[in-house]
Amino acid sequence: MAAETGSGKTGAFSIPVIQIVYETLKDQQEGKKGRTAVKTGGAGMTDRQTDRQTDRQT
Repeated sequence: MAAETGSGKTGAFSIPVIQIVYETLKDQQEGKKGRTAVKTGGAGMTDRQTDRQTDRQT
């Protein structure tokens, strides 16, 4: 069984990737430093999310 054409499979994958890129660029413009998905070799969203949660606590 496969999902139907036009059911949003690509969007479901792409939106989190676009969000990570956007947040990384925003942080760079603000001068923030920290681990990003790019710097960790794609270790991913978990690292990025952890950094954002830590930023909010300080």
